[in-house]
Amino acid sequence: KKAVDLKEAEISNQQDQFAIERVKMKEIEALAIETSKQREILQDEQRSLQEMKKAVELKETEILSQQQLVQSERAKMEEMKAAVEDQTTETTKQKYILEQERVQVQEM
Repeated sequence: KKAVDLKEAEISNQQDQFAIERVKMKEIEALAIETSKQREILQDEQRSLQEMKKAVELKETEILSQQQLVQSERAKMEEMKAAVEDQTTETTKQKYILEQERVQVQEM
């Protein structure tokens, strides 16, 4: 009878151990699922960051292009300003010459 009781206790102990192992396995599976979800979230965030980085790079390129355009327009305006100044100087010279000629004609 003692041997049977011992065997039953051993079997009961093994069943308890199996139950504990099953709980541990469930916990490991839950952890694996959670880890997998976290990995997917991280990958999504990395993709989002890459997309944002590309958008920022595009915007930077656009801004540089606009700056170059502004510089080009500014250079054209400077050229036009210089041309107007040259024309103004030439017109002033012509007026002076005409005035001199008028004075000479009146003195005659």
